Amino acid sequence: TIMIRTTPKPKETHAQKFYRLSKCKSMAEFARKTSFHPVTIRTYLLPSDRKSWRPTPIPALHNWVQALKEGGGPSIAIGLWPDGEVTFEVEKE
Repeated sequence: TIMIRTTPKPKETHAQKFYRLSKCKSMAEFARKTSFHPVTIRTYLLPSDRKSWRPTPIPALHNWVQALKEGGGPSIAIGLWPDGEVTFEVEKE
């Protein structure tokens, strides 16, 4: 028998999901709209199995919400649950 090891794909991180919901066309646009340095944004948006990946702090997510909303982007609601789960929802106008 031949055993093949596969590395499971990392699940979507909070930052990756937020980026997807933001509808920004590039990381550079996302960094500009959220007023975060592009290098910081890149480390948050890497797959979670990469060595240089960093989890996004919750206060940063709140800053992103405000910056996107003020910049005319979508309004994204963040749900923080007692069990530690974080959810996102694009608010309808």
